Amino acid sequence: MSIDFITKTEEFKKLISGLSSGKALSVSGVIDQAKPYFLSSIKRETEKNIVFLCPVSSSLQNVKEKCDFFLSQLSMNQESDIFPHLADSPYQDTPCSMDSVSSRMRFFRKWNQEQNSIVITNLLALLMPVPCKKALKKLFLEIENGVTLDREDLIGVLENYGYERQDIINSHGEYAFRGGIVDVFSPLESYPFRIEFSGETVRSLRKFETSSQRSVERIDFLHIPSMREFPAAKDSEPCFVFHSKVNEQPFCRLKEYLGDCIYVIDDYDEVKKEWGQLQKEFKEQYEKLRKRNIFSLSPEEIFEFPFLDEVKDSAVRLNEIPSSSLKEHIAFSFQSVPTFKNKIPFFLTYLMKLQK
Repeated sequence: MSIDFITKTEEFKKLISGLSSGKALSVSGVIDQAKPYFLSSIKRETEKNIVFLCPVSSSLQNVKEKCDFFLSQLSMNQESDIFPHLADSPYQDTPCSMDSVSSRMRFFRKWNQEQNSIVITNLLALLMPVPCKKALKKLFLEIENGVTLDREDLIGVLENYGYERQDIINSHGEYAFRGGIVDVFSPLESYPFRIEFSGETVRSLRKFETSSQRSVERIDFLHIPSMREFPAAKDSEPCFVFHSKVNEQPFCRLKEYLGDCIYVIDDYDEVKKEWGQLQKEFKEQYEKLRKRNIFSLSPEEIFEFPFLDEVKDSAVRLNEIPSSSLKEHIAFSFQSVPTFKNKIPFFLTYLMKLQK
């Protein structure tokens, strides 16, 4: 059986035909293990961007790793991308995780130039404002060897970007300086950068090992991403949201990056229930802040609810059982396969049971 066997089934052909209608489709029978294969097959067949909306509690990275495997098996020279949310609530001053920051900045850098992949995200990330493409230049600093650059200006940029000053850097998101040397650890890199100055000229660019401080590689140029999507603001979700509205910063919705795409909602009933609960919590948090005369924006001003309706009305809705609200339904027949983890006796016992 070839790896693209699903594309030859009547169910898949019906799915591809139904996607052209622009109407929501109910799909059942696609087990969790098969969903990355299912997404990769749709991507290959339609050549459109696929946006996979998971429950907020789901691990986006696990889905990405499996999608990347099937994309390679289907001879597609591309990798999927994850776009996580920054914080669980826009009303709580919670620092953003390094993994979320790095994943989002990696997404912006890639999708500013190309739009051709599977994006794995959730509704919190999809409905929040993001920096528009014309503002991205301010979120990435490019330095070439030999360029004229004042060391103090560089340090000021790193401060505005949200990097933390240390005597010696050890972790992503940190920077240090001494004399004519500035070290900075980008969240997108495995090794930190060392920038050496001679007066106001960049004399040397290198990557180095934090433990030994020894150089790993000499480079001609480097990119340093901001740790904040609104530079010079606090590295928390509420600040980003409020500044994006109050200061009329050039922000947009994620859909402007996604282009012509197909939305697939994982476990549709669960996502719908989860979002209803989140909306209720956000409204309660907003009312508490308003009663205390603390400036805040309502959930309707932060999240793009009309766009959510647009997504739901055109998405492929995955569920364990058929949706009662849609006429169009497609049932696949994926079956779970036991895993034996190299335990041959259990495998033989399983085969004997099948024979009986």
